[in-house]
Amino acid sequence: MLTHWPKPIYVCFLLSSVLLAGCNSSTSTHLRPSTVEDSYAFLVEVGTSNQAMKPGLNRRVLNTVVSSAGNDIELLDDGCVRLQPGTYRLTGFSEITYEPRADANPETLPLPGYCFLYEKRFESDRQKLIANAVATGNPSQSIYMVPSRFDTIAVFKEDVILCIGHQNGQDVTDLYLTYIDGDPAGQSTTRPMAQLGAVRLHD
Repeated sequence: MLTHWPKPIYVCFLLSSVLLAGCNSSTSTHLRPSTVEDSYAFLVEVGTSNQAMKPGLNRRVLNTVVSSAGNDIELLDDGCVRLQPGTYRLTGFSEITYEPRADANPETLPLPGYCFLYEKRFESDRQKLIANAVATGNPSQSIYMVPSRFDTIAVFKEDVILCIGHQNGQDVTDLYLTYIDGDPAGQSTTRPMAQLGAVRLHD
């Protein structure tokens, strides 16, 4: 009989029974069925030409869908992305490169640049764009093709169009957003120079 067990063992038995009952209960809050379908997209910009950088803001043109699911995220023709209202995990990067030339002068290197994720509606107003940036990437040095990266979670109450921009100041001599020449094997049109990953989280 249970009364013959030592008291500590009896107490442990009762506690174990309660815990097991809680785990098997249909009202447990630890397991909650998903009510939102998976919705995500991973998009990149691959070079289709040698595209020189310009002073100030340079919008990245995402042009390739790596993988996607759901209907909440749409890649637009201009390289921006439309998101339906919701909460999203947003990650990405942008990198630029020097034209690969034997006579490149490292003494003329520009200051490090950086990327940012922004709402397209602010694109014509730099101050508003920066002040309302969804995310800002780390500074990066272009000579080593070090990417500027961002990682954030954002909530949107209505449809929004997002773009990735990159700036490297006013002196962008010999800097390129994409460069497909210079490889002995031939032109390269498969190397990602920018990426956006968007995953809708369960609200």
